[in-house]
Amino acid sequence: MKTFFHALMVALPVAATGCYVHDGPPPQRQVVAYRVEQPPPPPPRVEVVTVSPGPEYVWVGGYHRWSGRAYNWVPGHYERRHWR
Repeated sequence: MKTFFHALMVALPVAATGCYVHDGPPPQRQVVAYRVEQPPPPPPRVEVVTVSPGPEYVWVGGYHRWSGRAYNWVPGHYERRHWR
């Protein structure tokens, strides 16, 4: 029994050396906020306007659409008129 207590007295201080208690406040997180400014669009592309599919159609020219990261080209197309 004396050997058990002797081993326990040696083992406890060794086991306790891995413990660390920090009494101070928790570290503050730094919040970094940034805003991406939208650059001006590139110049419009030159499009070839094809023959209209009929007199009730009108050409809608292409344009650059901002996706939040870059401009994407939306090509022109014909749409049917909604007015008379």
